[in-house]
Amino acid sequence: MVHADAEPEGALLRAIAAGDEQAFATLYRRHLPLIVGWVYRQTGDREVAADLAAEVFAAALLSARRYRAERAPVGIWLLGIARNKLRESA
Repeated sequence: MVHADAEPEGALLRAIAAGDEQAFATLYRRHLPLIVGWVYRQTGDREVAADLAAEVFAAALLSARRYRAERAPVGIWLLGIARNKLRESA
């Protein structure tokens, strides 16, 4: 198990891909405000923001193995997922 609060975010994603629930909880806590805030600014609807944030983190959990730190920081990666989920919901 990774001591998640002390790990760089790329290591968190690797731990998540390996099934580490604590790493996922850490990632979720760190990035939930960013994702909810972004979706809320796009939609103006708190319920939609909460629902889409849940979809974003579910997608991140399923695609953690594909994350590549050299492409983008984790927050930007999650915002890309959020953008796709918002587009799919329209």
